[in-house]
Amino acid sequence: KLTSLEQLRLGFCHSLESFPEILGKMENIIHLNLKQTPVKKFPLSFRNLTRLHTLFVCFPRNQTNGWKDILVSSICTMPKGSRVIGVGWEGCEFSKEDEGAENVSLTTSSNVQFLDLRNCNLSDDFFPIALPCFANVKELDLSGNNFTVIPECIKECRFLTVLCLNYCERLREIRGIPPNLK
Repeated sequence: KLTSLEQLRLGFCHSLESFPEILGKMENIIHLNLKQTPVKKFPLSFRNLTRLHTLFVCFPRNQTNGWKDILVSSICTMPKGSRVIGVGWEGCEFSKEDEGAENVSLTTSSNVQFLDLRNCNLSDDFFPIALPCFANVKELDLSGNNFTVIPECIKECRFLTVLCLNYCERLREIRGIPPNLK
């Protein structure tokens, strides 16, 4: 019933593993901060955050899984989300073995325009599985990750104008260039 709430900061809530159900539309929340909070999944009612603009998710260092579920089931379905910041999801590898990841990513394209996944230990599997979720992204920061190849499927990000690859020390090959990349 906090209808005028604009920012929800649940950072450092170390015992919060499940995001609470949202009863009714929360039309004024534009910023959600979950820094160092071990939330593993959002409820379907997460969509009731109809004006959510920025989602900041940075997991505790000892949490090595769970973020993939958030990425696939929640971030990709953000109603009007335009900024997702997931800095430092270290130790969390995204692979084809993740249950349901491929099915959701192939059918869902988010409204996210700015995606920051610096230092997330992303491997080559990230691109074909997760990138289709972010076909509308305009700015993508993948600095400090572990992938070796940027595959041709990155061309599907037609609106991508900025791609940051600083400190991607294992990067050896770029197979595709998005058409609007500057």
